[in-house]
Amino acid sequence: AFAILSLEGEAKKEARQALTLRLSRMKDGTLGDYLSDEDAEIRRAAALALGTKGSKTQMAKLIQALNDGSSQVRKAARAALK
Repeated sequence: AFAILSLEGEAKKEARQALTLRLSRMKDGTLGDYLSDEDAEIRRAAALALGTKGSKTQMAKLIQALNDGSSQVRKAARAALK
């Protein structure tokens, strides 16, 4: 997640996808905890991973993420809830 900040363009997109894929292997509870992480990239990836898994156990936390300070996290939470 830290390296994503220094990337641009296609490399950044691929790194974000890889992070989301890695997080999608985690349990729903762990991903819910990551929605409160300090790093917006982690929060974003956790939201997308929950959406990818079709998880319904962390809906309340995803709804809270709609008010996140990062627009990327808000977009990811919205996509996950769809």
